[in-house]
Amino acid sequence: MSCCILFSRPPASVSLKCFRFYPSFPTRRRCAPGLHQRSLSTPPTPTESVYVGPLASTFRRLKIFSLSSLTLSCTLTPFMFLMESNLPTTARLALASIAVGTSGISTGLVGWCGKPYVAKFRRLVSEKNGGVQGIEMSTFDLLLRTRITRVSD
Repeated sequence: MSCCILFSRPPASVSLKCFRFYPSFPTRRRCAPGLHQRSLSTPPTPTESVYVGPLASTFRRLKIFSLSSLTLSCTLTPFMFLMESNLPTTARLALASIAVGTSGISTGLVGWCGKPYVAKFRRLVSEKNGGVQGIEMSTFDLLLRTRITRVSD
């Protein structure tokens, strides 16, 4: 995934080069020459996505799967008590609480671990944003609602 990020403005004669970012490595590598070049005379629009996280769709799918498994376990738990079985009621209660508890804990851990992951960076242009320049970061909470954090420069 290639993207262009510019935190300080270089001279007008310099064109923006795109870099390939690897989230686990602090270094960045240049794209092939001639690819994804943009001159400074055409700044990005405020709605243009500057950076899209490579694992954003993976985290989204993982949260959907985790929430659906929690919903399914909570929905099917009452059927454990309705069906006839040789198990005593305390054993059924223990099985039901273990199933719902394990699914709830795993859903909470997925939400907690995925909360700081930034799915999108956007550059805020001062001309279009009331004189404020900075970046906007989009993350997801446990229920997949988008949370937007703006950092002013």
